[in-house]
Amino acid sequence: MNACPDTLEMLEALVLIIKGFSGYEAVGIRILDKQGGIPYAASQGFSREFLEKENPLNIERDVCFCINVITGKIGTGQRFVTPGGTFFSGSTGKLLKDMPKVNRKKVRNVCHDSGYESIILVPIHFEERILGLIHLADRRENLVSPQLVESLETMAYGLGTAIRRQRLEARLLEAEDRYMGLFHLGSEVEEAIVVLQDIPEMQGKQILFSDAWPRLTGYSGDELKGISFFDLVHEEDRAASLSRHNRKISGESVPGLYEINIVRKNGIVLPLEITGAFASYKGKRANVVYIRDISRRRQSEASLREREMLFRGIYEGSPLGIELYDGDGKLIMANEACLEIFGASESSAIGFPLFDDPNLPEEARQKLRLGQVVRFESKFDFGEVKKTKLYATTKRGQIDIDVVIAPLAFDGNNRWGYLVQVKDITSQKKMQRKLKESEILYRTLFKATGSAISIIDERGYISLVNDEWCKSTGYMREEAENRIRAIDLVDIRDKEKALRYFNSRKIGIVNTPGNYECRLVAKDDRIFEALINVNMIPGTAKRIASYVDISPIRKIERELTASERHLRLLSHRLLKIQEEERTRIARDLHDLMAQELAAIKLTTDSLSRRLGQTDLKPKADELVALCDRLIRTTHKISVDLRPEMLDRLGLFKAVQWYAESFERQTGISCPVESKVPEINLINLGNDKAIAIFRIFQEAMTNVLRHARASEVQICFTAAKTGLSLRIKDDGIGMKPGKTDSREGIGLLGMR
Repeated sequence: MNACPDTLEMLEALVLIIKGFSGYEAVGIRILDKQGGIPYAASQGFSREFLEKENPLNIERDVCFCINVITGKIGTGQRFVTPGGTFFSGSTGKLLKDMPKVNRKKVRNVCHDSGYESIILVPIHFEERILGLIHLADRRENLVSPQLVESLETMAYGLGTAIRRQRLEARLLEAEDRYMGLFHLGSEVEEAIVVLQDIPEMQGKQILFSDAWPRLTGYSGDELKGISFFDLVHEEDRAASLSRHNRKISGESVPGLYEINIVRKNGIVLPLEITGAFASYKGKRANVVYIRDISRRRQSEASLREREMLFRGIYEGSPLGIELYDGDGKLIMANEACLEIFGASESSAIGFPLFDDPNLPEEARQKLRLGQVVRFESKFDFGEVKKTKLYATTKRGQIDIDVVIAPLAFDGNNRWGYLVQVKDITSQKKMQRKLKESEILYRTLFKATGSAISIIDERGYISLVNDEWCKSTGYMREEAENRIRAIDLVDIRDKEKALRYFNSRKIGIVNTPGNYECRLVAKDDRIFEALINVNMIPGTAKRIASYVDISPIRKIERELTASERHLRLLSHRLLKIQEEERTRIARDLHDLMAQELAAIKLTTDSLSRRLGQTDLKPKADELVALCDRLIRTTHKISVDLRPEMLDRLGLFKAVQWYAESFERQTGISCPVESKVPEINLINLGNDKAIAIFRIFQEAMTNVLRHARASEVQICFTAAKTGLSLRIKDDGIGMKPGKTDSREGIGLLGMR
């Protein structure tokens, strides 16, 4: 009210009028404000110091005659108070002197202290309410008259009515401003306000609405004014909505929000949240409807329900234990997986104190109090749980757990709660321990094995090597690992083969050799031969390659091969010399010994005839017979040393002749068969023919000496690389490797 220019002007004018007709030195009008203050709205004659002391007074904390008048605490039956509540005194000094000392100390005496003796305090009334007072003060005594007081009370009553009227007018203007502001504010936040009134031809006519309502409905303002609000309501909600409207219009209190659907101009159904209030608009009953578009909220609620179902499915179906604690660390929820991990029932677990858990590390407690997420692994002992009666459990032994705890809605010192995730990692820990043991074992084998071992990654680079690898190649570990490709160690002569095997193994060709020989190049360009074994590491694209330096072995093999070649040449030379010597001896026996024996026989035979029937004749005949035996033996030795048949008729005829001779001498059947053209046997060559014949002779000798056979089958067949002679008997045979050492020379000679 004090801010209204018209009211201030009226009060200032009234002060001048009162001051003029009353003759008082000082006149002021005090108005009670909303905070309980009673400042002077207008005044004349009071000093600035006086006003500075009086303006701050408040009826809630101060005591003075002005406050007693305004609050009505001053009794009207006293001699200085009129029935209308006006307080007056012609001498404040005498008034205070007559007042009990106790009461005097309670009352401020600023008027008396300022020298004012005559004072009049007239309350400004409007009906039963006191709006303020008119204050008259003068240093002179006894200026109070009944006529003056009566005139002032009349003026105060009129002033109260005028102030009340102006206040109402100001409130009406303020209410109208607020009302329109509310309309505009609702439009800004997409909330509509609609004022509905019933007229004879239409129920729920939309007589006033905010700008948001046309946007929500899709209708223009003119279209909305021509139709009922209930024409927009969906038919399923229309009856209930109309009923609420009628109750509102009748003045009945209809509490709470409710939701309806309207049909927009384009036919789309739009959900709305509505509340209404009874009001009067232009002197007629009205229903002020506050409307909010909740389509987005509905979508959010549907999305929230979907997420809630998803999260509940995760919570209930998760293999991980999930716990929810309140802000004090008390368990309020735990899923089935969690109860199973700890062997607890829901009834025994609810209320479990998180911070009393002995498995919670102290460091984790401190971090949680600071609002930090913590994660730790712990060994959970069910025996200790039972011993300390922490909670009722059905489990025994120990398990390993992985725990994550996250504070929820942490802001300074306030916590909504704690979300805990628990995973039983006992099996995982056992596997880790086994893997660690295996790793130690394999790392020991990797280092201690006599083979050079390397790990080759998917790019073909060597990622790990052992000491033997470094020793054989001359590279230090830091020079090789992740710096050298495996193929770069391969000698250029074997690179193509190694690359082929590498690519075949990379794409998974099954028959790729796992072992192969390859020449490698050491750091000092030394080339050495290696037997390499390469295998894929399961579950990865890496390979493990090991090799053994076989250069010393290959050197020995080459030396043995050269020695064997030399021995073969020497053997061949010895055999050739032997055959030449046999041929010479056989020729000498045939040409010399046989002829000399024949000459001795002829001489002895002639001598025997000349002796007639003398005593010497039997001796001579015996010498003749001895010569015949010597001639035959000499012939046989000559033939054995060098069959004449072999030179004249070839290998097959010589074998056939020898077999027939063997059969006659031993009685063992010796059929000879050839599946090879005879020309091939004739063109075999002298050295090869002699070698085959000698093998044949040795085999037949072995049959005679060891086989106890009744038949020997002899067959020539063609072989891939030449000729095959098969000698098979039906004797007792012999076990491989069990030959008599004394008789093994023959087999050795055959080989």
